Amino acid sequence: VPTFSNGQAQSANLDAQKLVASLSAFGDAMWKERVSYDKRQEERDTRKADEVSRIATEEDWDKLSTMEMANKYLKGYNPSDSSYFVAKLEKLRGSYKRSQADNAWLEYSSTQPIAKDAHTNAQNYEKFVNKWLAEHNNPEDKNGIINNVAFMEGFNGAHVLKLLEQDKQYQANKAKANKTESLAL
Repeated sequence: VPTFSNGQAQSANLDAQKLVASLSAFGDAMWKERVSYDKRQEERDTRKADEVSRIATEEDWDKLSTMEMANKYLKGYNPSDSSYFVAKLEKLRGSYKRSQADNAWLEYSSTQPIAKDAHTNAQNYEKFVNKWLAEHNNPEDKNGIINNVAFMEGFNGAHVLKLLEQDKQYQANKAKANKTESLAL
């Protein structure tokens, strides 16, 4: 049996190499299973959050916490250990709240004089939405936000599109006002 400078037999070195290769393969398999498990959990919990969002009422969104909504609509499901469920439902809550803020803006802006230009209109819209959010998202409430990052992602997710919609509405209102002024002359 040939030996190497450290005095070990070649067969012992091959056994050690096989052990290292086996442990490496085992570690890789464990890691892949963990990633796969995590992905399955994310998909399941995202589906559950979507399910809750489809059946929740306006009153639920306004009055219940994420956990209370889960308990109400998902009997036997405990989302407290699932950051995916909480994040998805909080993101959906943010989107819902943004729709409420936009509806409030439409109601409010219809009673206000038309802004002098589109930039001023956008600033007014931004101030209104930020003020509305501060007034309607009190962290001291029992239905306070659990995952603020996800909530804000939902609230601001379509921010640019909302600004473009507001600008389009502003342009239509401005054109209507200008036409009315022209006819009055």
